[in-house]
Amino acid sequence: MPVPTEYHLRRSWHLTFALVGAAGFVALGLFMLFGSRGPRWNFVVPVMSVLSVALFGGLGLALLVRLVSPHPAICADESGIAFRSVPFLSGHLRFEEIDRIAAVTYGQAAYVDLRPKDPKRFICTQPWFSRWLLRSMNRAGNPVCLVLVGTTKSSAHRTIAAELGSLLKARTDALTLQSRGHAPASR
Repeated sequence: MPVPTEYHLRRSWHLTFALVGAAGFVALGLFMLFGSRGPRWNFVVPVMSVLSVALFGGLGLALLVRLVSPHPAICADESGIAFRSVPFLSGHLRFEEIDRIAAVTYGQAAYVDLRPKDPKRFICTQPWFSRWLLRSMNRAGNPVCLVLVGTTKSSAHRTIAAELGSLLKARTDALTLQSRGHAPASR
């Protein structure tokens, strides 16, 4: 049995800067909520403060967990691809469930897009909060299974996507031969 292929998050100053920025917005939200002596504008400032702390606190916590985690972001083995993008999105996709694999970027973040054949079925395997988030992303036409692997300053996400794409093709070719009654070639 081949050794699983592991891909870890590529750390860079961009990710550290994003973490510091998230902490800054949390601090600003807390200051607006508890430390500000100015006009309260009825309910607008407290609501904005709570939303700022919740949103940026959650994003910062998720990024911190990924930056310090010893676990790989992606692990490919004989059965499929296991991934751990952020604390609220992780799982395992069998090769038969994957439609395609691509490298994508959003801003400075580089991702590997593991596109499931049946996104709705994949979404049902996630925890309740993730299901809500992923359904919203799916309705907007966005990918539902993005794995953060680094920043756009390196081309690692393209290399990882190409390697995983090759594994996917080899595995689906072997399954096709097996379904036709041919014995797969031993490696």
